[in-house]
Amino acid sequence: MNRAAQSLESAASLVGVLAGLAAYLATLTRSGDAGARYLLTAAVLVVLGMPVSLVLAHRLIREQQQTDEVVARLARELTAAAAVADREAAEREVQAHRQRFESRLANALDMAEESPRSSR
Repeated sequence: MNRAAQSLESAASLVGVLAGLAAYLATLTRSGDAGARYLLTAAVLVVLGMPVSLVLAHRLIREQQQTDEVVARLARELTAAAAVADREAAEREVQAHRQRFESRLANALDMAEESPRSSR
């Protein structure tokens, strides 16, 4: 089970526990009018859920910052790799240009060597 599924499962369990606790506290506090008890249950659930929500929000922000750092590092590495690839491609192009020049020069020298022999 991955981390996100575990977090979701934990959060669902926690909400269930908090809802049960809120209903229990509302029943202890308000017996009688069911409508008022439901409203009190909702209010208690909000009060109990607020610290949990804040902790979860803090955790999500921290994880997002870590993810952002990883993405930034990977972007820097990719930029560096692209720069290396560009530099190597330029070096290969210079080398290919040099090889073409050397080949043409060698051909010209061969032709120059053969030319005086054939005219004799």
